[in-house]
Amino acid sequence: MMQTYFEEDTKLEDIFNPTAMNCLPGTFYVYQVTEDDVLLKMCNLFHQEIFGYTYEECLDKHPAFYLTSDYTKIIEHAIETIKETGVAKQVYANILTKAGKSIPFVFEGYKFQIGNDNYFAGMGLDITDLISVKEQLTLLGLEKEKITNTVLKKEKELLALTLSENQNNDILKGVSTKLEKIVKHNEGQALETEILQFSKTLSNQIKVKDNWNDFKELFINIHKDFFKNLKTLHPDLSPTEIRFCAYLKINMSAVNLCNVMNISKDGLKKKRYRLRHKLQLDRPENLNTYIRNI
Repeated sequence: MMQTYFEEDTKLEDIFNPTAMNCLPGTFYVYQVTEDDVLLKMCNLFHQEIFGYTYEECLDKHPAFYLTSDYTKIIEHAIETIKETGVAKQVYANILTKAGKSIPFVFEGYKFQIGNDNYFAGMGLDITDLISVKEQLTLLGLEKEKITNTVLKKEKELLALTLSENQNNDILKGVSTKLEKIVKHNEGQALETEILQFSKTLSNQIKVKDNWNDFKELFINIHKDFFKNLKTLHPDLSPTEIRFCAYLKINMSAVNLCNVMNISKDGLKKKRYRLRHKLQLDRPENLNTYIRNI
């Protein structure tokens, strides 16, 4: 970067107009850089007000004087960068006021020369509000992540409930089928009557164990407005299609969908195709993504 050069008899006041300096929105400073030290030679009113020192108290102080001790190495590195490259930007450090208050600032500095004397000028801006916003965004991000994790956990519980009940139904169906076979291969009216009654009881149990209502209640606790929004967007969906959409909403796998809805892989493909058509989705649009976003 090119360094600005001024004649030896040029004064700092000739370069930096005090009135203009005092109109700047941040702390303005001019430091002289020597082999032994870096000392403040000019600053604006905001610099004095924010730090709490008079103009006379501010002069001939090293930049580290105005910072908390944690940032000494950072500011020394920034000064070396200015010496070598002519500029340092986005130097973050906490200033320390005369009253002992720590305030986050961002600084920059630009090198210039008057005769054989080296200087750098720059500004510092209070970034308290920016830090506050960043912290709030971080908290919001953590809260969003917490909510997302909670939803995922509840969806897994829903899936487990659905699959568990479906497995129970499969077991009951199997027992019922076996009992019917026993009847065919055994004699005795009493035995037949008793077993048929047992088979009937199991069949009724299968119907009772249909857990859609339980699933729906838990589902609404997680995705409160899903059914309402789905019906508003697509009022002509059948109860079975609405149920299918709910399973898609919790990312149920194709295998589990086949098991829960008691359909084959081909049947699942047909069901997805018919639902896409009914939802009027364009070919590139993913059905699962569309349902997840409702």
